[in-house]
Amino acid sequence: MNESNIQIMRSTFLTSTPLIKVKDKDDGECCVVGDSPHDQFILGKDGGMHYMNLQCCESTEYGAYKFELEEVPFDYMDKTFEKVDFLDLMDLDAERLGIINDFSYIQLRSDIKKIFDKAMNEKEQEKVNKLSEILEKHFEEEFGE
Repeated sequence: MNESNIQIMRSTFLTSTPLIKVKDKDDGECCVVGDSPHDQFILGKDGGMHYMNLQCCESTEYGAYKFELEEVPFDYMDKTFEKVDFLDLMDLDAERLGIINDFSYIQLRSDIKKIFDKAMNEKEQEKVNKLSEILEKHFEEEFGE
């Protein structure tokens, strides 16, 4: 294998991203940011990122919304957003569209997951092989065997 083609990944996990949800302070209704074309992120006067509903001009900085955060397991941690990967995001949309139990969706999701699992396993094996090659070369140079 040509060394220029080898890419050591930081991890062999799917990229995860925060699933940002906001809760209406009045009625407690919770929604995923991005479900509506009115959802927008803004830079607040405090320098922080905030959510704004463009339709009603309410926000998390001044107004009727607050971020929905997960409780943390340890006192020294701050509250966090739930994290999801693209398969989780697909499931959210499939549930929203009412196809989460559709056979075609289930089969397609399974096939996509298998493709990524295979690719991640191959990357992990590539890393193990490269590290073994480096160790063997070092051992030969160090001990002449």
